[in-house]
Amino acid sequence: MEAVELEAGKQYQVTGCGADGTAAFKFTAEVGGTFAGEANGTIQAGKLVMSAGGIDYTGSFTSKTAVDATWKDASGVTGSQALTIQQCD
Repeated sequence: MEAVELEAGKQYQVTGCGADGTAAFKFTAEVGGTFAGEANGTIQAGKLVMSAGGIDYTGSFTSKTAVDATWKDASGVTGSQALTIQQCD
């Protein structure tokens, strides 16, 4: 697991092959590892917890930009995927 910290006030994008096809959500980092925007959640101690597009994601960073994540949609369907998080600014 890779320790990752977001820079407060900066904009980021998370991408991957999401539960509903291709995921691409932008968000702004806040103080304390939280973020809000098209995706809302936290990144703390190398772990991601996020909700985006009606789907909940959890995962661990394998590098500074890569996350191995699992997801669960509103109907209870689950799966796994790789996500990438990059700064947009």
